[in-house]
Amino acid sequence: MQKDYKAALESHQKAESLEPGFSNENTLSLGKAELALGRKKDACESFKKAKILTPRYRNEYKVFLSHLQSIDE
Repeated sequence: MQKDYKAALESHQKAESLEPGFSNENTLSLGKAELALGRKKDACESFKKAKILTPRYRNEYKVFLSHLQSIDE
C-alpha cells in the first residue's frame, strides 16, 4: 500500500487552518507528512509546535521526540 503524503499534508493543513492547535495528533501527523515529503524545516516547526501545545498523552510526546531527533541526525 502506497502512502499519499501529499494528500495527507493537505488534509492536515486544512484541519489546522480551520482550528489552529486543536489537536496535537494532527500537528504531529502534519509534521510526519512534511518529513516524508522532505520538508524537514517545516516538519521541525510542526514538531516544535506540537511540543508547545503540551501533549495530552505520553505517546504523543514520544512520537514528537523520535521525529525531532530524526531531523537533527
